[in-house]
Amino acid sequence: FPGKKESRSLLFVIATNYQDSLDYENAIKYFQILYNQTYGRGIEYPDAINALYNTAILKVGMGDYAGAAKGLEKFAQKFPNVPNVEQDYFKAGTYWEKVSEWKGLEFYTRYLKKYGGQNTDNTMEAYYRRIKIYEKMGKKPKQIEREWDFLYQQYLKMKEEGKDGPLMRKYGGMALSRKIPQELAKLEQYKYKLPANKKNDPK
Repeated sequence: FPGKKESRSLLFVIATNYQDSLDYENAIKYFQILYNQTYGRGIEYPDAINALYNTAILKVGMGDYAGAAKGLEKFAQKFPNVPNVEQDYFKAGTYWEKVSEWKGLEFYTRYLKKYGGQNTDNTMEAYYRRIKIYEKMGKKPKQIEREWDFLYQQYLKMKEEGKDGPLMRKYGGMALSRKIPQELAKLEQYKYKLPANKKNDPK
């Protein structure tokens, strides 16, 4: 039955009905069967794309945050050209952070390598989440400031490229505000001083 071409639309209906009744385990089961019987065998089928995405999201409802995060990353890998796939991939970060701080940190590193600069706000948010994770982990101030520098350099790069976004401006401004006291401190160290022989030089 599951392997028959005529059963594909029925599998999607069955899975959706289970989803609507909050039976996530069975919904995932039938969405996975649909995906495995189509794209899993190299057979294109539009509803199977949604089935793979739904499988990932439904795992959140079951408390399987690692499974959800892995599922979203797999979805982006299998279907890199679907609309908003970058946004779907970015969602995995929220769930990896629920698994552990290290998993969250590793994910945002992957995100920046894969999609950095593509979505200005998500790019800035990824850098900021790295900073917050470092703070939770009790990293040294020097390490945290280094992360702020990375964020600020990315902000300047995107600004130079003519990009803009509310979170880009927000986090860019936060990074700049941290630099002002540092620059003022540097100026204090190099205050202009007249040479000793000119202090009392009459005009």
